[in-house]
Amino acid sequence: MEQQTAVEWLIKRYHDYGTLYYEDMTQAKAMEKEQTKNAMMYALDEDGHTGDWKIKFINDYYDKTFKS
Repeated sequence: MEQQTAVEWLIKRYHDYGTLYYEDMTQAKAMEKEQTKNAMMYALDEDGHTGDWKIKFINDYYDKTFKS
């Protein structure tokens, strides 16, 4: 089953009401994605992982999990 972020849930929930503007939704989703990636990078850094592979790993994980 495909997971969804909190922002994606909100977008779907309020889509019919027209209370959220597309630009706001797009910006909120991008901000949430960046925050998630930063948290993952921080966690990997704290565990002592090094290397450029982390960025690819984080991007692949996010894209696979949330199909963004």
